Amino acid sequence: MKIVIGTIRSVRNVFACILLVCFCACTTSKYAYTPSTANLLQVEQKGDFKAAVNYATATGAGEANGRKSSNGIDLQTVYAVSKRLSVKADGYFKGEGNQTIARQASVPNEVIRYKKKGAEISLGSHNFSRTKDRSSFQAFIGAGTGKFSFNSKYNDGRAMNSHSMDYFKLFLQPSYTFFVSKNYYLTFGSKISMLQFSNVVTNYPNLNTTALGYIDTKPNYYVDFILQQQFGFTQLKGMQFQFQIGFTNLATSFTSEQNNLLDEKYDYNNSWIALGLMLDVSKMRNK
Repeated sequence: MKIVIGTIRSVRNVFACILLVCFCACTTSKYAYTPSTANLLQVEQKGDFKAAVNYATATGAGEANGRKSSNGIDLQTVYAVSKRLSVKADGYFKGEGNQTIARQASVPNEVIRYKKKGAEISLGSHNFSRTKDRSSFQAFIGAGTGKFSFNSKYNDGRAMNSHSMDYFKLFLQPSYTFFVSKNYYLTFGSKISMLQFSNVVTNYPNLNTTALGYIDTKPNYYVDFILQQQFGFTQLKGMQFQFQIGFTNLATSFTSEQNNLLDEKYDYNNSWIALGLMLDVSKMRNK
């Protein structure tokens, strides 16, 4: 009987330790990538110039036991160099944060702050002809560059960790727009991107046991799906508001037999919402 009771107590203690690890040893996700708002601006004829400013927030999965925030500004421009050819230029800056709130006082809270910035330029063809057609197709190919960085702070006085990396991007962005009315457009788009990360500088311990530790070992492929609505008012000539939602998927996984890492993906923000104001500079100039 004593042996049975001792065995039960041992099993109980082991089970309690497992529960303690599961509920108390929280690991804060590190979101290595956030997509920028897609530039879906349309131009009609040679010499047209449009610009937009957007407020964007990432809406991907947050911490299971904590908080997450994301705020950013995206600047977009497009210029028609000919009847069918146009150039787009974009820039963005995002500040983000996420925090794990530990269930036990003995486990420190971890707060991660992010800074993400970048710029893109693209060249493409458009066939905007609202007077003849009820829809328009455009496709752009481009390149971009930028920098992502983040750091962790802990409430137990532990030293701060930091991580930064540069990236270079190539992308293809087709889209299709329906002219529902004179002041309302509906656009469906996609964006296929290849990112190569480089110049990784980090002091996070044991990073090579996660996919983030191998982010610069091969190209990272993303596929975005985008829906945008543009609407305006007759009284506000040359001005439109735009609302965009988007989803992205990382098509690249990382494998390392040495660290038992098999087909794993790092954390990233997989969706976003953006609200912006578009100015048709050419039309406002001709008022």
